[in-house]
Amino acid sequence: PAAGPPAPPPPPPPAAALAGAPTDAAVAIADVAVHQALVVEADEPRALHTVFDGPVADATFEIFSRPAGDLERGVGDWVRHVSGRLATPTAIPDEALDAIRARCAEPVGAAEHYAGLAARGLEFGPSLRGLTSVSVGAGEALGRVELPAEQAGEAARYRVHPALLDAAIQVLATVTRASADTYLPLHIDEVTFTGPTGTRGWAHAQLRPGTDLGDRPELISADITLYDDAGRPVGRVGGLHLKRADRTALLRLGRQAPVADWLYAVEWEPLAAAAEPGLPELGVDAAAVAERVTAQLEQAGPAGTIDDYQGLLDALERAATGFVVGALAELGVAPAVGTQFAAGDLAVAPEHRRLTDHLLELLVDDGVLAREPSGFRIARVPAPAPDWDALAASYPRGIGEIAITRRCGEQLAAALTGRVDPLELLFPGGSLESAEQMYELSPFAEYYNTLAGEAVGAIVAGAPGDRPLRVLEVGAGTGGTTGYVLPHLPADRTAYTYTDVSPHFLARARRKFADYPFVEYRTLDIEADPAAQGLAAGHYDVVVAANVLHATADLATTFAHVARLLAPGGALVMVEMVVPLRYIAISFGLTPGWWKFTDADLRSDSLLLDRARWCSFLGDRGFAAPRTLPSREPDTGHRVATVPASTAIQAVVVAGAPAYDEGAPSGAWLVVGAADGAGAALVA
Repeated sequence: PAAGPPAPPPPPPPAAALAGAPTDAAVAIADVAVHQALVVEADEPRALHTVFDGPVADATFEIFSRPAGDLERGVGDWVRHVSGRLATPTAIPDEALDAIRARCAEPVGAAEHYAGLAARGLEFGPSLRGLTSVSVGAGEALGRVELPAEQAGEAARYRVHPALLDAAIQVLATVTRASADTYLPLHIDEVTFTGPTGTRGWAHAQLRPGTDLGDRPELISADITLYDDAGRPVGRVGGLHLKRADRTALLRLGRQAPVADWLYAVEWEPLAAAAEPGLPELGVDAAAVAERVTAQLEQAGPAGTIDDYQGLLDALERAATGFVVGALAELGVAPAVGTQFAAGDLAVAPEHRRLTDHLLELLVDDGVLAREPSGFRIARVPAPAPDWDALAASYPRGIGEIAITRRCGEQLAAALTGRVDPLELLFPGGSLESAEQMYELSPFAEYYNTLAGEAVGAIVAGAPGDRPLRVLEVGAGTGGTTGYVLPHLPADRTAYTYTDVSPHFLARARRKFADYPFVEYRTLDIEADPAAQGLAAGHYDVVVAANVLHATADLATTFAHVARLLAPGGALVMVEMVVPLRYIAISFGLTPGWWKFTDADLRSDSLLLDRARWCSFLGDRGFAAPRTLPSREPDTGHRVATVPASTAIQAVVVAGAPAYDEGAPSGAWLVVGAADGAGAALVA
């Protein structure tokens, strides 16, 4: 089946509200991320699908496309191009056009402008040549924009016609015209329009402070304000962030990858960034942080509630074992002692073959299965499922784990064979209720999130009292860990960036953490280059990540990105599951992300690392003094070996940022390139 959204449903409330909004009303969108360019070929039309989610006040949106032919045949995947959210319009700064004209005195002709764009690989047809004149100043420009005659009749259909908005953004290209580089939109903080813009007006583009074109920056940031003919501001693109794109990238957009691409691949080697000017290093000592939190734990005494819930962990693990045997029965394996079968006889979907093999190994560990030359033999039949209502009554704060385990376990065979969508079991009807209960209400989550919050608190306690703090949370999801971290941060000098790969979580988090005005929200895929997503290298004092970094394809790549984000002297604080659990395997193990890991040299049969391997892995990659919390694993000698203690199933890992190397790679390099200029571009 195709991935992505299904056939478009009836418009949800946000879409309906937008469709019915007065055309003269102010509108705004924010946190607009460009994930992938939309290339439309003349011979291959594409179907577009816009998905809204959440209340109209701050609904998120995503725009997908798919070849129209694939849609008709029911094949292929939806591709996400843009995501963002609806926002409350803010006032547009009103600067007099005469003041701007006085600073922008160097004229640039329209013909010169479009010839320069063509030289950079950007060809504009007649319908997109709406910049008729422009004057340039220092880091800014003012242009006259006008819809071409062919589009003028369409203006009434839009707050701002796309071609007019494009012309306004083109004004920025005249500011960067001295550079041979091309910059393409990556992220927009906010777009506001106070009413219809009509067919013509003025556009003022201005680089944001700190953008230095002389250094060929990877990213540039600017603001663009659109004025009507009377000089009134009618629209603003605030915080337009663009990324430098080389010729090869532009050719790829048009499916014209050069032959040189067949001969080499680009592999980035991370170098930690130097400290930002004027801001001293935080100098986090991970070992000292761990000692401080450990002392607090010892002073507090026994773990309390989490120990009281050890019985729930035992019951869920036993139930999961029974559910796997029940699924085998539905797949044709009689649940009787002595029954033999081979793993290859089980008719599971290909995407669940690795999970099935993993579950069989867990049954061997439990003594339920024994190995035979031909496969497996049932050695014992596990106890029947627990009384779920009694279990929920005994452990009311474990209702999230109970609900998810029961739903997924009872439908395990259907999920393994592809008859049921696992996401519907985890998030029925799109509801996050059980997941939020599991990540926030559960004593297990409370215990480890509290440790993470205390670790961040220890870092804050060791920082100078007047130093600004910059914190990034990766894969924040429902905000389960965030709620334990934010109270430890000083509101007057903290900038907290809450990220997730899905904008769906951002809208909910914005409402949930409205009392923390120092939090900003944006999308981030930690498996992709953070700089290409608008996050500056070496900028963050603390990176927080809870049960997310393991769910990536290649840990070396993921942690290279994390290292690149950390400021010198900063720290990583992450929560990670360190013991494979059966009830997690039959639930979240059904998702593709659980099995996407490809670094077989590090993770051969499970995406999880234990405490010692996490410390070793981080140390090998330059992270300083990695430590785990709680620092001493509890005595589990009295327990059944396959069921760990509740205070040992996860760990909080604290590690210092990799040291900044003042030296740069040196030596002589011989670059051999074809006549197409690829070699020259590589060394430029």
